[in-house]
Amino acid sequence: MIEQLTTSVYQLIYLFNSLAISNIVDIAAVGVVFFIVFQALHQTHTLQLLRGAIILAILGAAFLVLFPLNTLNWLVRGALLAGVIALPILFQDELRRVLVGLGQFGRRQGYGSDFERFKNALIVALEKLSSRQEGALIVLEGQTSLEDVVTTGISIQAEKLTAELLLTIFHPRTPLHDGAVILRGNRLVAAGCILPLATEKTGETHLGTRHRAALGLSGRVPDALVLVVSEETGRISVVQGGGITWGVSSQALESWLERFRNQVVSPSRFNWRWLRGGGWVASGLNLLMALCLAVVAWVSVIYQTNPPKQITLKEVPLVVTEPAQGLLLMTKPPETIRVKVQALETQVEQLSLSSVRAELPISSLTAGVHQVPVQVQFTEPRLQVVSIDPAFVDVLLEAQLSVEITPTVNVTDLGTLPLGYALGELSLSPGTLTVQGPKSLVEKVKQARITLSVEGQRSDFQRVLEPALLAEDGTPISGVRAIPETLLVTVPIKRASFSRQMAIRADLDLKSLTKDFTIKNVSLSPTSVTLLGAQSDLKSLGDFLLTAPIDLTGIEGEYALDVPLILPVDVSALDEQGESITDIHVKIVVEPVTDYLVVESKVVLLNVATSLSAVVTQTRVSVLVIGPRPLLEQIRLNPDLLSVTLDLEGYTAGTYTVPFAFKAPEGVQVQLFPAQIQVVLEEQAGG
Repeated sequence: MIEQLTTSVYQLIYLFNSLAISNIVDIAAVGVVFFIVFQALHQTHTLQLLRGAIILAILGAAFLVLFPLNTLNWLVRGALLAGVIALPILFQDELRRVLVGLGQFGRRQGYGSDFERFKNALIVALEKLSSRQEGALIVLEGQTSLEDVVTTGISIQAEKLTAELLLTIFHPRTPLHDGAVILRGNRLVAAGCILPLATEKTGETHLGTRHRAALGLSGRVPDALVLVVSEETGRISVVQGGGITWGVSSQALESWLERFRNQVVSPSRFNWRWLRGGGWVASGLNLLMALCLAVVAWVSVIYQTNPPKQITLKEVPLVVTEPAQGLLLMTKPPETIRVKVQALETQVEQLSLSSVRAELPISSLTAGVHQVPVQVQFTEPRLQVVSIDPAFVDVLLEAQLSVEITPTVNVTDLGTLPLGYALGELSLSPGTLTVQGPKSLVEKVKQARITLSVEGQRSDFQRVLEPALLAEDGTPISGVRAIPETLLVTVPIKRASFSRQMAIRADLDLKSLTKDFTIKNVSLSPTSVTLLGAQSDLKSLGDFLLTAPIDLTGIEGEYALDVPLILPVDVSALDEQGESITDIHVKIVVEPVTDYLVVESKVVLLNVATSLSAVVTQTRVSVLVIGPRPLLEQIRLNPDLLSVTLDLEGYTAGTYTVPFAFKAPEGVQVQLFPAQIQVVLEEQAGG
């Protein structure tokens, strides 16, 4: 609730801050309309009613905007709708007069040359009624039509007005004497008409009904002239424009009638007197109220048609300006910010990140710590920033310092150089570098160290490396940079004359290998060594370094052993770790030689029914046996190790093609030729 009210206040402030010329003109025009209505209805119940209705409607609309209460809002909306429907009923008289007046715009009531007779007849009648103290109420229609009043009485339509006619109508014994007479031009159009009574305070508490009726009509129709004869005192009064003149003489009455004729027949001129209302004070109050209501009405309409809304733009890029020359930014501002923007609904729908620019201005700042406000600008007009997150950014600016320093090279793995190789004198290009950055950090830099690896190198090489900027205790210093950022390191590698890398070969005594066996695999560990010794001894060696002879007598399967190396005198061997070795671990795999054997085997019939006799097309088959030679030799010496059978269990009399089944020692593969045979089963005679 509180958040909604706060948002509404921000929206109202935004609306007034972003007023355009067209909005001001719009508000002024509505205010003028309200002012004219208030002035025109001055000192009438209609004005009070209209003010109340307008104030209630606008306050109701404002309530809908400011307070998010669903049930109460529904009730207010219903009341406003009912008020819109009821307004034409409440102001039906005023609306009727306005419409009739519009329909009769430009109409002129003419008296012509007969006005003198009309005037004399009217004055004579009034004087006689005054002398008799007979009450009378006579209305002379001006530019505003009194047709709605005429309809309340009896239509007479007398073309010529006479004193006798008026005296007859207002005679106390006639039925029409209590009503008003309506005169239109020279004619008497109706009698017995009912006029609206003035119910407001008039300052005269003793006014009778006729005088109140005259003031009531005059207040609503200011250009009508009403003549009243008091039944109590007999004096003649004139009412026009909401004011009353008492005790008018015949000469004054004639003057009033002359002025009225001139008013009616003269060219239509707009009369500005009504704009003064009840005076300058009342007019000022009406003007102030009209402007206030116009502002509230404008705000209500804006909320209904194009209300202000708020949107939060996330991930808005923050642009940081360059610091002043000689200064460096030590802190890292956020890359993006969040901006809550307030704009009209149509603008919010088109708003994007490209519509806003966030900037952190630091170009005018001096060295030190500063809290800098984030500045936000929009490409679209009439946008308002509600909040910025963060609204301020703490920045630290320091003076820039440059120091020249000589770098050093640290070889981390010098021991990984191959045996017989040595590292020469290193060189750097350029030989010095400049450390640049904030003064507080540059002063901490005491060394620039280049880390170099020579692992596996056997010849001269070059590397482009970045130096590490370190404090005196070796701690890396960040926030500074080296110029140039990289250095060229030239590394010479020299080869020593007393080392040689040689592969190893196992010296196998193949003559000692058991007959019908072969070597499947031989593996050495290590496969090569580095020899150290005299250069002449190393050059005299062949391409391979042999082990001691290995006797293979009786070896079958996998066999492992350590075998000494055959080395010249004063020559030593080193493994990959640089350790001296004299023996090589040898792993040998010996397997029998694979061969084949073809034998003839007799076919054996199995499970032949006792009532049947079997006849086969052949009684022997050829058998191809593939396997190790020792096992094949056993089969050759003992053919019974192989058997070929035909299983005829379940077969009845007939001719069948039956596949052979065989039995052979494990470890051999067997193929039969043919793989199946034709068998004829017949019933035995006498069976």
